[in-house]
Amino acid sequence: MTRNLQFVVLAGSLFATALAAPALADEPERVVQEWYRRLSESDIAGLAGLIAPNAVFHTEASGKSQSREEFIAYMDQSQDVLANAEIRHKLQEKDETTITMIVCYDFQPGLTLNRETYSVADGKIVNARQKRLAEDCDGF
Repeated sequence: MTRNLQFVVLAGSLFATALAAPALADEPERVVQEWYRRLSESDIAGLAGLIAPNAVFHTEASGKSQSREEFIAYMDQSQDVLANAEIRHKLQEKDETTITMIVCYDFQPGLTLNRETYSVADGKIVNARQKRLAEDCDGF
């Protein structure tokens, strides 16, 4: 009886893990899709809700890093620019915790093409790295 109960518990655990694995693998994509939706809407409060308390944002062009609070303040100051921007993005690669996107920002009057990599844990962005690829979006 005990052996059968152990088997049932083990089988149930394996089944639950198998069901959760695809959801976990989709977590970075779900979070980042929501991120770009909020970004397109200039929804700073919504963006803030997607960022973990100890998150760090890195910009490779400047070599600077920003804390969550610094990044949110910067986004708040840039809200007018965001409101008039067209943002297009596409998936480059992903794994269970990290996703890399190619992003075309059409900030009137200029274009910027970036590679943006996000690390996600518990439904929040914990690390972001942005690298400028071009001053246009040719080939996007």
